[in-house]
Amino acid sequence: MFKKLLFVLVLVSPLFCQGMVVYPAGMNKENTSSFKKQFGIDYHGVVTKKSKPAYYWALAKAVPALATAAVKMGYTYVTGKQINVSQAYKEINEIKSKEAKSSGEAIINILQRHELCSLAQFIFNVKNSYKPYEPMIAIMKSLKAQNIPMRLASNMGPQILKSSQDMLKNHSLFKGELLEQGQIVSYSQYGKSNPVECTEILCETPKPAGQYYDSLKANFIKDNEIMIVVDDKKSNVEMAAQQGLIGIHFDDKKADAIETFKKNLEEIGITL
Repeated sequence: MFKKLLFVLVLVSPLFCQGMVVYPAGMNKENTSSFKKQFGIDYHGVVTKKSKPAYYWALAKAVPALATAAVKMGYTYVTGKQINVSQAYKEINEIKSKEAKSSGEAIINILQRHELCSLAQFIFNVKNSYKPYEPMIAIMKSLKAQNIPMRLASNMGPQILKSSQDMLKNHSLFKGELLEQGQIVSYSQYGKSNPVECTEILCETPKPAGQYYDSLKANFIKDNEIMIVVDDKKSNVEMAAQQGLIGIHFDDKKADAIETFKKNLEEIGITL
C-alpha cells in the first residue's frame, strides 16, 4: 500500500514536539512495524556534539588569520579597492541559504577560490570541534547488531565530511562498522571543492528543501521500507512531514533525552 515510504526521526530544537514521534497525515504508530527499517542520521548535533574546549581552541588558532583578514578589510574600506578578502566577504554575505552558511562547506569553497586557505582551515577546525556523542553511538551499535542499516543524511559537504573522517578514522563511526552510503550536499554552486574521495550521494540542495528528501527516497528507499532520518532542525522536521515523512524530536540538552529517544524507537517497533 505504501511504496517508497520514508519515515524520519529528527532530532530538533526544543520548540518543536519535544520528545514526540511526528507522523505525516494518514500515518500513525500502528502502521509502521511491518516495514523494513533503515536510518538516515544527521551529523552535527546528533551523532556528534560540540566540544567547547576544541571550539575555543579553534578560535584561538585562527586569531592570526582573522587579524590579517581584518586589516585587509580595513584597507578596502579606506581605499575602496576590492581585494580577495573583501570579495570573499561580499560573496559570503550574498549566500541566501542559512543552511548553506551554517554547513560551512559553501564558505570554505568561496575562501578556497579566493586563495584564503588559512581562513578556510579555520572553518574546518570549527566543524571538527564536534566529538562523537557516545550515548547515540551506543544506540547506533545496537541498531547495527539488529542489521538495521544506517546512513548519513546531513547538510555537510564533501570536504568537511572528509576532514571529519580523517579526525575520527579510528572511531567506530567511520571505521566501516556503523555507517553505509548516505547523502550529503555538494555546494558546487559556490565554487568547486578541492577534490576529495567521497562515496556519499551528493545532493544539490540542502535540507529542508523537498528535493533533498526526494533524493533520499530515490536513492535508498524501496517498496515496503522505512527510513528513519535523524536531524536537529525544526524546519527539517516540518518539511519532512510535508514530504510524507515522520520525525522524532530529540534534544540532547535534556537529561532524559536518550531514554525518551529509546521510547520513541519502541513506538515505531524498534527495541534496543
